[in-house]
Amino acid sequence: MSTPVTPVTETAGTRGGTADVTFSVRDLWKIFGGNADKVIGTGPENADRDRVREETGCTVAVRDVSFHVRPGSSSRTRG
Repeated sequence: MSTPVTPVTETAGTRGGTADVTFSVRDLWKIFGGNADKVIGTGPENADRDRVREETGCTVAVRDVSFHVRPGSSSRTRG
């Protein structure tokens, strides 16, 4: 399951200076398994990892992560 990344330019404010943001990622999830669409928005998303796996057969690798990438920086999210 992928979350689209939309390029934006904004001022970072108090969370890391005043440099422009090249892009932001908000509410990113990475779920492995055939029933990934049954995890987000259906109740198990708030459960711990073991319960999600037991109920859906899926593994939540990244849960609700948000971050900014500034010019000259790079970022990688691995599950």
